[in-house]
Amino acid sequence: MSLKRKIALTISIIFSLLFGIVLVMVYFSFNDFRREEFLDRFRQRLEFTSRFISQSKDFENEAPLFFSENSDNILLDEKILVFNDQKHLIYSTIKDRNVSWDDDILKILEKNNSYYSEENSPEIYAARKTINGETYYILTSAYDSNGKSKLEYLKYLLITAFITCTLLIGLFSYYFMGKFLKPLEK
Repeated sequence: MSLKRKIALTISIIFSLLFGIVLVMVYFSFNDFRREEFLDRFRQRLEFTSRFISQSKDFENEAPLFFSENSDNILLDEKILVFNDQKHLIYSTIKDRNVSWDDDILKILEKNNSYYSEENSPEIYAARKTINGETYYILTSAYDSNGKSKLEYLKYLLITAFITCTLLIGLFSYYFMGKFLKPLEK
């Protein structure tokens, strides 16, 4: 292999690795941003529900009408479960099927005031709230299809940018090394 090719290859590999590291950092930073933004939307919805409970005179009877009127919420396919302090389900937005939940989440809420899990699909955010002197456990689940589709698009965009830039760096480094080393060849 000629000196020109060795130098061009070395420069290409170094710049490609550095560029690849930067792109991976961009991807994971965006993923963290997506997660935080979705968690904020969960918190807003939970506060919205908490305010309704605190202002409601008869929560169990007013809830179906309230949640159906506010169904144009900010979370996709959102499900809300509300439990009283004895951990009995007092309201659910899930209709026409059996309602199930993970009792471990309620146990976690006894120790912590909130719980978030993105490992499940849909993602889950739950909190224990004291409203008007009574304790409620509010579980919310939803899909972040919008954020995840943007993350998927970003991944393909970054892969395309990496491949394109790696090829361009290889071509330019080979071309310029030829120009810079021409006097040495002569």
